[in-house]
Amino acid sequence: MPLCKIKFDDPNVIFCPALHSTNPGTDIYELPTGVSRASFEQKECAKETKRNANFLAKFKQSTSCSYTPAILAYGKVADALKIHVDVPAVVYRTMEQATHKGVEKMAGVYAHGLIEQTWAGLVSKIAASSPKVIKDGLLYGAMVDHKGGIDHHPTLNQRGPDSNPAAPFLASSTWAMATKGSEIRSQIPPSLKTLGQMMAVRDVGEMAIIDHILAQQDRFGNVAKKEKMFWLEQTAAGQKLHSVKATKANKPIDGTNQTTMQYLNANHIPYVQFPVMVLADNDCGLRQNSNVVQKNNMVQHLRHISSSVYKHVQSFAKTNPGDLLEYFQNQTLMTSDEAKGVIARLQEVASILKKNCDNGTLLFDSEPEIFLGMEPIPPKNCE
Repeated sequence: MPLCKIKFDDPNVIFCPALHSTNPGTDIYELPTGVSRASFEQKECAKETKRNANFLAKFKQSTSCSYTPAILAYGKVADALKIHVDVPAVVYRTMEQATHKGVEKMAGVYAHGLIEQTWAGLVSKIAASSPKVIKDGLLYGAMVDHKGGIDHHPTLNQRGPDSNPAAPFLASSTWAMATKGSEIRSQIPPSLKTLGQMMAVRDVGEMAIIDHILAQQDRFGNVAKKEKMFWLEQTAAGQKLHSVKATKANKPIDGTNQTTMQYLNANHIPYVQFPVMVLADNDCGLRQNSNVVQKNNMVQHLRHISSSVYKHVQSFAKTNPGDLLEYFQNQTLMTSDEAKGVIARLQEVASILKKNCDNGTLLFDSEPEIFLGMEPIPPKNCE
């Protein structure tokens, strides 16, 4: 269901407090048929995870290190840069205070440890009518199409000590390949079976770019994943790479009665399944003094990018700064200073990438089709 179409007063929509993370939020579900609201709130909302209901979205606000403008900005910047790494859909939403009161009461009973403290912090902000969470008498925040904090990436979700949370990530084999100057095809033997390794290299590079621009404090230890399936098919124009979320593989293909799995098996088409990175937990962005990616010079060390992302970074950075300032303030609710910081870091990232392109240390080979030998590396164009 599209985020904007979820109605908070719909009798089939029900809320639980987020209990499985550090920042408070409201988890939104479809009430299962035949289950009463009271029973669901008592039984399912008490669980930290694995609630028996169809998850619809999560409503998050500015509290603790969570910040509504940061969450909204990730969706906008991901779209502008056309990055491949998945950033879940996000929209601005408001909620009646009375609706939220029930969630606060449940949090008071079910939350324990750190999340209990952060919930208490949010409740006191609401009680004080803080402009960070209330506007015109309504609660406001970001609604995200992701549970957050649950499906961690098996190899890329590593967090180091507070002195440098990125340390284990920077020591990983994936980051080593992303920062090595030889073609990805020469580092990883190209095949459908090794495609997951190549895509991880692409994803960590794109993560570094967007996290640098949006001053992310809390990525390391918060790298999510989703399982996807990939296969190759022969067409009149040559081979074509296809993919589907693993959760949809056993659902009928649009307009047919056949599932993806049935189609692949019936046609003896080999496929692979692996986790791909999802940047789902973007709450703690716009932290200009604790920008972990920037402090570790990760973009400077990056040696692989797709030509399309490179072009979009350069063109977005050339946008009139006045227009960008207005855009970020209107679309994401950033302050003027925060928007100016984002623009400065966008220009910084564009300049670093251009310098590395000009001096020949940046390769435009982060595309699955190039890795699989279906397309050549495009000619170098650093503009």
